[in-house]
Amino acid sequence: MSLLPYSERWLYELERPWGRRLLEAAWSESFALLLALRRSWLRPAPCAACSVLSVGSLLVGGAGKSAVVGYLAERLLRDGARVALLSRGYGRRAKEPCIVGPEEPLLAPECIGDEPAMLLAALRSQGLAPWLGVGANRASLLEALLRRSGGLDWAVLDDGFQQRRLEAAFDICLMTGESRSALFPMGPLREPLRRVWDADLLWLHGGDGAWPSVTHIAGRAAEVLSRYRLRTTAMPDAFSLLSGVGRNRNVLSLLEASGLRPAYTVLLRDHAAPKERQLERLRELGLPVLCTAKDEARFGGQCRRCGLELQVMQVQLDFLEGEALLWKGVRAAAHAR
Repeated sequence: MSLLPYSERWLYELERPWGRRLLEAAWSESFALLLALRRSWLRPAPCAACSVLSVGSLLVGGAGKSAVVGYLAERLLRDGARVALLSRGYGRRAKEPCIVGPEEPLLAPECIGDEPAMLLAALRSQGLAPWLGVGANRASLLEALLRRSGGLDWAVLDDGFQQRRLEAAFDICLMTGESRSALFPMGPLREPLRRVWDADLLWLHGGDGAWPSVTHIAGRAAEVLSRYRLRTTAMPDAFSLLSGVGRNRNVLSLLEASGLRPAYTVLLRDHAAPKERQLERLRELGLPVLCTAKDEARFGGQCRRCGLELQVMQVQLDFLEGEALLWKGVRAAAHAR
């Protein structure tokens, strides 16, 4: 019996009988037409005051967008650029747009979302201070950020490939080697694979610790190939795993590639929080609990109040090829503005 959440198995792993395959084909073609009509109606607004660097994907989750946004923002900040992170803040309870300045206290994930909280905490831990804007309308959010900040060089847009309000100076489409091509909710795709041709750069990422198994998507060759590498290797002989991300399968594979196997595992759907009975079981076992940085941002406090000892997985991006080409494109986009 699989430990993966049913939503993850449905999108990526369950066998598809012929009836579902027919339904997938009909749905995908119909929904693709609706998406094309939406793109023709909505024209994104350009931003003359700063360059917009967008990171998005055709996948509903698990592509590694947050890690790539963090990597790009860190590099730009270390180069001396004035940077803002723009995010929808999926899963937060607050509805109003929110702006966090470089010197302002870090807000809870309930206010800004778990991924923005994770990114901002990680950058601040390295002495880097970006602006952060969270809200559904990224165009109006950027206008407010520009007024409050007094000026920005870059706005790094998280999950920006489908939004149609703000035009990107450089658009990155991040993909993995997932083989299923059905549109959500029948499969993991938000849009048809041919949309990779609309991006300025196609980036293939191995979230499971292996290099991407493919180098082309819809006939387009990827300009960048990367993978995760686990830096947390000093683990005790026995530990538990608590994970709730878009592709928990990748977390398991990444640990296995590093020779690590949890004694007990709790896997949750993306952005979900653990139930009390699950935390109680983890506490009864008395083992250190390994989690991702995103999970620590979302329910780390809840776990510690239950007496759990958390250890966060530390991962970094390794590049097989294309890193220099990536930054050449980013610099060219900035000069063209």
